[in-house]
Amino acid sequence: MSVISNQNFYWSSPGFEIPIETLCKYSISSGGTAEIPSSKNLKNVFDDVSEIDDYGLYYAYYGSTGVTDVSFPKLTNINLYGMAYSFCGCSNITNVSFPKLVNIDDFAMQNSFFGCTGITNVSFPELETIGKYGLNNAFYRCNRIVNSINFPKLTHIDEYGMDSTFYYCTGIRGSVSFPVLISIGANGLSYAFYSCGSKITSIDFSKLEAIGNNGMSFAFDSDTGIVNISFPELISIGDKGLNFAFNKCSNLTSVSFPKLVNITGIRGLEYAFSGCSKLTSVLFPELTTISDYGLSYAFSPCTSLTSISFPKLTTIGSSGLYNAFYGCSNLQMHFKSDMRSTIESMTQYNASFGASNSGIYYDL
Repeated sequence: MSVISNQNFYWSSPGFEIPIETLCKYSISSGGTAEIPSSKNLKNVFDDVSEIDDYGLYYAYYGSTGVTDVSFPKLTNINLYGMAYSFCGCSNITNVSFPKLVNIDDFAMQNSFFGCTGITNVSFPELETIGKYGLNNAFYRCNRIVNSINFPKLTHIDEYGMDSTFYYCTGIRGSVSFPVLISIGANGLSYAFYSCGSKITSIDFSKLEAIGNNGMSFAFDSDTGIVNISFPELISIGDKGLNFAFNKCSNLTSVSFPKLVNITGIRGLEYAFSGCSKLTSVLFPELTTISDYGLSYAFSPCTSLTSISFPKLTTIGSSGLYNAFYGCSNLQMHFKSDMRSTIESMTQYNASFGASNSGIYYDL
C-alpha cells in the first residue's frame, strides 16, 4: 500500500502555474518516490494508495482540463487538506470513484472537484465520518452528476462538513439518502443540495437525532420533487437548524416529526417549509416546547394546509409562532384547552396564525 505524503503536491501560490510534471510525485511506504504521469486518464495511477497525508494532493491537478478519469480503489483515509482543490476546475473529468474511503478529515476535500462539470457519477459507499469542512464545496456546480446520492454508512457530519457540497448540481436524480446518519454539526449540511431542482424525489434521514446550529440551513431550498419528509428519530434542533431547509419545495405534501419534543434552537424551523404550496399534512405529536421564533414563517404561505394539531404543546417562547402560518387562509389549528390564554395573547400582536381566531380550536 502507498501513502501520498505531505507537501509533495503543495502549491504555495494558487493561480501560479507550475508544470504538472513538477507537481506529480508521491512517496510510497518504503520511502522511495515515483512519478505520477500527467496522463489524461488517472484511473490506475492511484491504485495502490491507501492514505493521503496532510496536503498530499493539495492543488495537485488544479485546472488541468486534460484529466478525464480519477479512481482511488484502495483509499481509506484523507487527512488535513489532503485533496483540497486537487482537481478543482478539471472540467473534463467524467468518473470519480472512492469505493473504500472511510474517513475524510478536516478540510480534506474542500473544493476538490469544484466546477468539474463533466462528472456524471459520485459515490462514497464506505464513508463513515466527515470532518470540519471535509466536503465543503467539493462538487459545487457539478451539474452533470445524474445518479442518486447515497451515504449508506455515514454516521456524523462535522461543522461545515458538507456545506454546499452539491450546490447547484441540477442533474442529481432520485433519492438523497443518509440512512444511518445520527448527527449533523453546525452548518453541516447547509446549502448541501441548494438549487438541485425537481429531479430529487426523496430523502432519507431515518436515524437522524440531532441537527446543530444552521445544520440544514437552506439544504434543499429549491423546487425539488420531494413529496414526503419524515424525521422519525429527531429529538434536537439547534438555532436555525432547519432554517429555509425545504423552502419552496412545491411538490411536498407531508411532513412528520414523530419524536420531536422540544424546538430549543432559536428560529429552529424558521421558513423551513415556507412556500410549500401542496403541503397538506404536518405532524408534531410529541412537541411540548417551541423556542423564541422557533416556527416563525415555518409554513408561510402553505395554502393547501387545512389542519394542524399540537396535542402536547405547553410552552411557546417569545414570538415562537410568529407568522408561522401566515397566508394559510383555510387552516384550522387545534391546541390543548389550557393554551387559550397563551395563544390569545399572541394573536393580539401579530398575524401569527394566518387564520382568524375562528380557525383556532382548544379541543385537545
